[in-house]
Amino acid sequence: MGYVWNFFIYTGKDTMINNCLEKGYTLYLDNWYTCPVLIDKLYTKATNVVGTICKNRKEFSRLLKEKKRK
Repeated sequence: MGYVWNFFIYTGKDTMINNCLEKGYTLYLDNWYTCPVLIDKLYTKATNVVGTICKNRKEFSRLLKEKKRK
């Protein structure tokens, strides 16, 4: 169970989430912003990510193909 603590819409480089990093929060993303590089960066800052993905996006299609091979 959770609740919305703060809400903002990304409008450009000036919109940052720095005050939420390294506090164990979860960031919810749509498929436009969900990418492996961002997920890794947020994970190293103790910030969880939940988001939708586009399977045909370059980064994810490579990861999905590697997973199928294993």
